[in-house]
Amino acid sequence: MLAAASASAATNPWSAIGTPSPSGGTCGAKATAGIQENGAVNDVLVDGSTVYVAGCFVNWAGIPEADYVAKWDGSSWSALGSDGAGNGAINKVVYDVALFKGAVVIAGEFTNAGGVPEADMFAAWSGGTWTALPNSSGGSPQSSPSDYASVMLVDDLGTVSTSDDLLYVGGKFNSGIAATGPGFPLANTVNAAVWNGTAWSAADDSNPYDDTVYTKAVVPQSIVKLGSGIYFGGVYYSSCSNQTCMDRYKGAMLTVVSGGTWGTVPNWTLTCSGCSYTWSGTGIGVYALASVGSTLLVGGNFDSVNGQSGASYLAQYDPAGSTWTGFHSWTQSGGSRAVVSDLAVRGSDVFVFGTYPSSSPGAANVTWWSSGESQWRTLGSAPIGSDPVGAAYSGEATSTSVYVAGQFDDAAGIAAADRVAKFVPSATATLDGWEPDDGSPTYNVVGSLAPTFASGTTAYADTFSSASTPCSRYYTLTPTDLGASVYHTYSGGGAAVIAGGDRISLPSGSSILNAGTTITLTATVRSSDGSSTRVYTVNVLCKRTQEITFAALADRSISSRTFALEATATSSLAVTFASTTPGVCTVAGASATLTTAGTCTVVASQSGNGTWVAASDITRTFQVTAAPVSTAAPVSTVVQQTGGGSQSPPPASGPRVTAPSTPRIGAVPVTRRKAVASFAAAAGTTYTVGATRGKTVRAGSCVVTESRATCTIKLTKGTWRLVFTPVMSGVRGIPARTTVKV
Repeated sequence: MLAAASASAATNPWSAIGTPSPSGGTCGAKATAGIQENGAVNDVLVDGSTVYVAGCFVNWAGIPEADYVAKWDGSSWSALGSDGAGNGAINKVVYDVALFKGAVVIAGEFTNAGGVPEADMFAAWSGGTWTALPNSSGGSPQSSPSDYASVMLVDDLGTVSTSDDLLYVGGKFNSGIAATGPGFPLANTVNAAVWNGTAWSAADDSNPYDDTVYTKAVVPQSIVKLGSGIYFGGVYYSSCSNQTCMDRYKGAMLTVVSGGTWGTVPNWTLTCSGCSYTWSGTGIGVYALASVGSTLLVGGNFDSVNGQSGASYLAQYDPAGSTWTGFHSWTQSGGSRAVVSDLAVRGSDVFVFGTYPSSSPGAANVTWWSSGESQWRTLGSAPIGSDPVGAAYSGEATSTSVYVAGQFDDAAGIAAADRVAKFVPSATATLDGWEPDDGSPTYNVVGSLAPTFASGTTAYADTFSSASTPCSRYYTLTPTDLGASVYHTYSGGGAAVIAGGDRISLPSGSSILNAGTTITLTATVRSSDGSSTRVYTVNVLCKRTQEITFAALADRSISSRTFALEATATSSLAVTFASTTPGVCTVAGASATLTTAGTCTVVASQSGNGTWVAASDITRTFQVTAAPVSTAAPVSTVVQQTGGGSQSPPPASGPRVTAPSTPRIGAVPVTRRKAVASFAAAAGTTYTVGATRGKTVRAGSCVVTESRATCTIKLTKGTWRLVFTPVMSGVRGIPARTTVKV
């Protein structure tokens, strides 16, 4: 529970997200190993008000198509596509879900996502369709039918644009990612690889999972970036009964790619103290990783690390000194099935999710380290239940809430809070909005602090006389208990008592805060009865904020081809443009070029400099329509059709005719070397189908009945490019194209 004005006024901070009520699905390797329960949620992804869940379930929220992955839009649940026969587009368990270059990407044990033959292990959902992450020949990345993917990490490389983002992946693909097909793996991609949006590559020129038969048995479960290093945590899906067994696998349970090498993290040694972590044979190793400041937090079901007795199930690594310690005296008492399965970080606060009936300070499966209070807390009154039904497999912390997912029912006694639930802290609690009701004096001293003061975060000071003079920042305090004391200090300044309505002024008349420099503001809050004190710290960076003005873009005909883009920033710095839909439009400098009909999205960015903070991107979307064709004047052109033959141009007089719309072609199945495509037909429109492979050209036939068209074409072995052309009143529209492999 969270405190409001008093403990008696506290309300339940947990809530359900709709009514999930899923059924169990096909759960795969983790269920076989006993790590996952049927019907569980393996991962939760939050994107603003949108929530995605992925796991081993079907018929989420009673929706027949919502299998293994589902979406909450803030008011209702929905499916992500279907198989066209009343079921979902995904056919087996999903382990991870992430946002990558504007698309929702999933990883798991599924095949043929959305009916796309190459969409095995990985698939991307964008624009209402599923697409594959294919190998260089356009085929499946699977080297073996038993391959699957378990975890992903998006690395933004520290840039504003998403165009250069990388997707690190891990799983069980013991031969590596298929370079051109089964039996032809890409070098150094055993159990780990990188996808850049168009091609697969190795994470480095070495691979620790490919050393021996033992390391191949370790499956990555978590990936995190810390500094310049990419860390992989993995699990051996079986049990060890002695230290000799443990030593075979431990090296691959925690590895790092950094500085051109890939190897084991320094001083990483696991001990088998009675081997209580065998978890009934269901897997041992590292399940969770997180970066906390400059250190790495490691969670799993190990007894100790590097001989540190306080580093059981949760340990902290400092790369600067290659040292291991426990994490704020965290302890668990979960027995042989205890495991830390996920970690989430909010500022300097850390949330620990897993399967443990109790831990310090007495939580059940969800525990919270409150950095502002320097102590462990529970999220409410231990609402997630007990082992094993109450397992919390995953969690995500946002600026206002914590989302928890796993295998639990009725979180905090809420009947609909099954498999996923939301924890919302009190809006009138302490400076950073977090206040548990644990019987301590209530901290309702500060009702609001504007601008936002979240402990451990970075704010900006942006009041300048000119760009070259010091800047200042004001914080306005609104106490709800004027009998309390609030103090503040800052780098280079002294302490002062703040009364109701006073302002904290930075730099309070001094000239220490030049553009590009950072100071630290510390606020100390004492409870109204004087029994407790808390300290909150925020870094204040002296930079000016800026905004972009980018007017809406009108819909355009493709005949306009190239047009200028215009946007300005309040900093007067140059604005850059990028297209997130290169198949429809491209951007070079401040010019956009239209390539085909569809939806074009352009993003305006300004990355800032030593004086200015990077501006928030502005996105504009517009429709590109097919160019209308006029028949008012004679036309002498003969239009060549795919597969031979020609058609005469439209009459030289008569009404103006608009070109037919491009057909929407889904997956095209191939049976006995015959490709058959069925799609919605526009009124008054006929269709032709042709295929090319190198210099070979084939023609097929299309039949329109009522509102559907069915096109059939016979092909020989190989990869063919299919072209479906709409024709209306003698006018050809823009064709739809797709590729099939025979």
